[in-house]
This record gives sequence, C-alpha cells and structure tokens, in this order.
Amino acid sequence: ATKDSTVTCMEVAFSLAVYFAERSSGRFKDKYITFSSRPSLVDLSEAKTLKEKLNIIRGHCYYDNTNLEAVFNLILDFAVSNQLPQEELPSNILILSDMEFDSIVDLGSYGRRPDEAFFTTMKRRFQEKGYSIPRLIFWNINSRTGTIPVKENDLGVALVSGFSPAIAKMVLSNKTDPFECLLEQLNSERYQAIEDALKDI
Repeated sequence: ATKDSTVTCMEVAFSLAVYFAERSSGRFKDKYITFSSRPSLVDLSEAKTLKEKLNIIRGHCYYDNTNLEAVFNLILDFAVSNQLPQEELPSNILILSDMEFDSIVDLGSYGRRPDEAFFTTMKRRFQEKGYSIPRLIFWNINSRTGTIPVKENDLGVALVSGFSPAIAKMVLSNKTDPFECLLEQLNSERYQAIEDALKDI
C-alpha cells in the first residue's frame, strides 16, 4: 500500500473485508458486498480459517466500477426481506479502492456519477421502508496526499485518503468526521512543538 511496502492495496482491502465482516452483527455478520457493477452479498460464515475466507474473497474479486445504486438496493432489499430492525443495518457503507471516488463509482445502468438527487432518492427509499440510510465512506488506500486524511465532499460522502496505522485506527473506530480528524491530527505528537511554542507567546 506504500512505496516501500510489499503489501498491495488489494491485500489490504481483503484483510479489511474480513475484519469488518467478522465484526458486523445480526444478519449482516460475516458478510461483505463485492466491488462490482453487479454487487452481491458474500457470506463468509462457512469458512473455518482465515485462509478459507481469503480464498472466498479472491473468488469474488472483480476489476470493475461500483454500481452505488445497486449497493444501496442490495442492503435495503436484504433488510426488508429479512424484516431486520434498524440496529441490524450497517451504519456505514465502506468502499475500499486504490482510485479516486469519481473514477470508480457510478449509477450502473445510467452510467452517470452520484449527485445530490441520487442520495435524496436513496434516502427516501430507505425511509419508506422505515430505515435510515447508511453513511457512505470511500477509502482510497493508495492515496498519498500528505494532508488531513479525511474530508467530506459536497454529497456528504466521507473521503479517506492513504493507509497508515493511524488512519486504519481512525476508520476502524468509526471516527470519520473531518473536524474530529483535524483536531486529532493537531493534537498529535507531531505538532506538540508548535503548541509548546505558542504557550510561551
């Protein structure tokens, strides 16, 4: 995932898919959604070892754009068909990639990019079934911006950039608010010297 690392973005994505699938609850436990124009919900519950889980994931690995509308519909249809309560729905949809958000996410059949109208429509679909829509988090593992690793675009999508122990910890703890991330960066040891200098002014 970095220039001096033998670990690839794909391997990081596989590992995180297993991690989050294991920690999901209810009917979504041990499941993840494929990165595809025709996404599907993959069940890892029958796998007994980490190797078996990774083999299942490799067998569902597609190099394709993600049809975001199909992802939302898949989650909603699964929730409705299983009569799930809100607390069993994922609070976030985490998309892992080595590309930028605008490059790999579309609306499938229409071939256009997500816009405000799209998210309004998705929100209404969920509300009509009595659910709140999950928040979308897009994590570009390969990005090296050198800046604050989390921002929010004008559609309310949390954009996470880069891969490091600190960024992984932030996402895994569900701390993806840009302002909270900024404060955490400023309060880190890296900027302690600046804070100490300001105290003497």
